[in-house]
Amino acid sequence: MIFHKTNRVQKDAQTPGLVMTSGRRGWVAGVRWVQSGTAVGLLSRLRMTDSHFLSPGTGKDHLTGCVTVGKHHRGLALYSLAVAFLESIGGSSYGIYYLDDGMWIFLATLRGRLSVMGDVTGTLNEVCAARDQFLSFNDPGNAGWDHIVGPEDATDWRTLTERLPRKSLMRCRLRPASYRHVALGLCGVILLGVACIALQGEAEKARSAAVQAAMKATSAIVKPVSPVRIPHPWAMQTAVPVFLRACRDARGALPVSVAGCRLTAGGCDDDGLRLHYEVTQGCNVEDFDVRARVLSGHPASFNLDDGGRSGEIMVPFSATAAMLHDEPLPAKDIQLRRFIAALQRRNTPVHITELKPAENLPGSRPEQAPLTWSQYDFSFRTRLPPERLLDGIIDSGLRLMSIGFTLDTQGKFDYTVRGSLYAQK
Repeated sequence: MIFHKTNRVQKDAQTPGLVMTSGRRGWVAGVRWVQSGTAVGLLSRLRMTDSHFLSPGTGKDHLTGCVTVGKHHRGLALYSLAVAFLESIGGSSYGIYYLDDGMWIFLATLRGRLSVMGDVTGTLNEVCAARDQFLSFNDPGNAGWDHIVGPEDATDWRTLTERLPRKSLMRCRLRPASYRHVALGLCGVILLGVACIALQGEAEKARSAAVQAAMKATSAIVKPVSPVRIPHPWAMQTAVPVFLRACRDARGALPVSVAGCRLTAGGCDDDGLRLHYEVTQGCNVEDFDVRARVLSGHPASFNLDDGGRSGEIMVPFSATAAMLHDEPLPAKDIQLRRFIAALQRRNTPVHITELKPAENLPGSRPEQAPLTWSQYDFSFRTRLPPERLLDGIIDSGLRLMSIGFTLDTQGKFDYTVRGSLYAQK
């Protein structure tokens, strides 16, 4: 992991951020957040002087974040650490996290939305002052704060990003501020031309030139473009039978007890299988690690700071082209009715939520073509192994995001399955 501070030799209107790089991803701290609304339209978009922006939320919860990163970061995929805090913690929460090199960050959410008073970086004293100011202006109500992290916990920022699912990661992605330099240059040319002509006393010429220049600038900025067609998201996700088989095979290779350590929880996602073991009496971390390598071919990881009371084995899945499939979708009513009925026959209640596409910030990129499909996220709990519960189910437009499970002391599994259902509009 590499920690960078962006170049501060920039315009006053820019918001320099801090970038922590991990692999091919850059996590940005210190974004400037403002409440979005009708004023955040094309003209305010063109006035943006920062290099990147992000607009999480919808409706009254819609915010816009702006930040500038150095040119040496332009090759990285950039993500907001504040939105990662919202995705992983959420609710009414606040925390102070360590960023390395003596730098800290204060992050805050209020009733499930980002706070514009959060995302403050600096020394420990500076971020503690930001926290105190936030608390003096905000009250979580009778429910109280959902989650609090103080500097005494010395929590590392990576805890917010390590387990983010792919959809949360996409909501954290920062976008380049396109058209910025062209628009500012055009506006500058217009103002300069009008001023020169006015100084020469040619008032009529000035009005005519201003009108013509404004028409040219508008034509250049809002020139009609072909709508951007969005690729089918289900075509980029693993097919259900392949996902279930990979999860089952990886889980079956590892017993519920490894070197005396007991399996308590685990789960599968697109990255692979994770299994959590508790270190019980007669088990130690060295024997556990050796046995884990023999069974899985991968080392175990431990939180040695807490005395090595638990360990985790990660078994990655090997992706192949056969795992992906772009099939036609059934109609909405048929898809939902068929899926719900299949689970009801197995006495399994399911929670389904329609995922509304986020609105684009005007001027950020060419308008997208209208979506021809709807997306529904679902989750359900079951004691049956998911490969048995979903055996024979029609999986057109059905994709699984994760299968998590817990194991009690009686050896009984409790599974939580999350996924997405796509249907034709």
